[in-house]
Amino acid sequence: MQSYLLQSTYNVLPHNIDPKQPLDANLVLGYAADETALEELEAERAGDVVIWYGANGLPTPPHELLGLLQAVHGAERHPTMLALHNRPDLEKLLPVLRRLGLDIDHGAIAMVGNTVVTGDMEELDEMRASGKLEQLLESIGWVKAAEAGKKPTAWKPKMARVKRREKSEVERALEQAKR
Repeated sequence: MQSYLLQSTYNVLPHNIDPKQPLDANLVLGYAADETALEELEAERAGDVVIWYGANGLPTPPHELLGLLQAVHGAERHPTMLALHNRPDLEKLLPVLRRLGLDIDHGAIAMVGNTVVTGDMEELDEMRASGKLEQLLESIGWVKAAEAGKKPTAWKPKMARVKRREKSEVERALEQAKR
């Protein structure tokens, strides 16, 4: 799901999905996807750190998490930021994330490769102290600049941009009917 949402600013979850049910890849993608296509889509973000934030409606990036990543990794690579606060599919996305056991309501979620790492700072500090966070970052190719023999650069996260799409006539009519 993450790779699909980050592929394009226009990729949103369809309005007709049931977030209580497992996602149907063919319905979400809009075409018949075989296993190979799904694996390729998943592999697109296998070497990235993606931080999901803003489910509480606030556009404030998780500065503590960004600071921790910079302290552990350095300034060479930048995480991709996925802001949820302005997504048109937020009402479908949040229940899907909750169903998957991801507590996005109380903080950020970091995806290191395709591994979920909570945004809970206590857990992240424990992972840092034990060396697990560094191992996880190294497993996806995030090596500190000093270790790679490169000069560090200024550290700045990338921001995923999502534009709101206009509601269709059917969606507007359904919205009016609910009122």
